[in-house]
Amino acid sequence: LKPCFERYLGFKLSNAKPYHSEWRMKTAEDCLHFCALSLSRCRSVVYDKFLHVCHYIPGGSGEENLEHDSRMIFFKISGRDCPAFSYFDAERECILHINNAASIESLNLIPSPTTNFNSRTQMKFCFPGEFFFLRKVFMAFHDFTLTVWPREQYNGLPEGRAGLQACIELCILSSEFYCKSASFIIKQGKCILRDENSVTMPKEFRENYDPNELYFENGCNHKQISNFFSNFHFLFQNSNIRFSFFLVLLHLILLLV
Repeated sequence: LKPCFERYLGFKLSNAKPYHSEWRMKTAEDCLHFCALSLSRCRSVVYDKFLHVCHYIPGGSGEENLEHDSRMIFFKISGRDCPAFSYFDAERECILHINNAASIESLNLIPSPTTNFNSRTQMKFCFPGEFFFLRKVFMAFHDFTLTVWPREQYNGLPEGRAGLQACIELCILSSEFYCKSASFIIKQGKCILRDENSVTMPKEFRENYDPNELYFENGCNHKQISNFFSNFHFLFQNSNIRFSFFLVLLHLILLLV
């Protein structure tokens, strides 16, 4: 893992508050492995090589925030995060969205120019460790929706990607019923939860002409979710580690800005 990090021997971050500290780490490599498991939350690491403690920092910090400390080694993730990519089957072309953060955060999606549904965009979301079963692929549609009465509706969510992540979490954590599908209204911050999907009610799965609605289906089965709630207290204790899953946006690409 060391090639993935920039190393500063004898330095630490000044005035940086770690979100987590891990003891009994014999080597710096152990620190980096834990950071890699944390995915997008961990951006840098300070390792105390005498006390064998790793301090994990959530945000990236520049070299101007470093100060000398002979006991410490500072590691910073090198390279750039890739929160989304678009893939075109016919052309075998892959576009990595690493420079258009504004489009990703605002969910600035447009239909693919192709008409054969061979293109898709995958967007990565990271959740706390108690959602470990989320190592799934969720399917999403911009031009189709399920025309059934919702079981629950939530208003006042953030617009864009942050609101979509909250809507996904609301669907998975719905304890009163098994949320099989949901819609997020991008510009209104509205989340609509349903207990049906395109499999259980295929006749109600119809074309959608509202460009503001993003429909997705829960990729976790009912047994996985039931097991999650029965073990929630135990899993919550391990919430420092974060896991990711991909939301597949079929026949959509991100508009570059």
